[in-house]
Amino acid sequence: MLTAYIQNIDALDNDVVVSGYLIASGSYTTGGDTANLGAAVPAPGVVLATAAIPSSGPMFCPDAWSITGNLTNGYFAIPGTGLNLKVKMSASIGGSELAAGAYPASVTGDTIAFNVQFNKLN
Repeated sequence: MLTAYIQNIDALDNDVVVSGYLIASGSYTTGGDTANLGAAVPAPGVVLATAAIPSSGPMFCPDAWSITGNLTNGYFAIPGTGLNLKVKMSASIGGSELAAGAYPASVTGDTIAFNVQFNKLN
């Protein structure tokens, strides 16, 4: 399971850029786990006018990376449906996909940053 925390929402002319971080818990699913950004809350200590993303998707230009220096696992952001961000994880940098099952400590102890863009609702 991936829990999403939003740190910033920039509603530009035609696009919405959303950034924040993910915390992994429980078990990993083959093919990647999904974070529902529509259900995300502001990160602790962050004050947002609203955590609502003014878009219904689809997302484009997703990115995910470790901000705590995890050099063991790789994170690959994949556009999901609607406001869902899918993150596929590797067992090593450039290696094969993480096996399904309980997340290793290298992932649960990590903070995974994300940045995605959406088309803005008009």
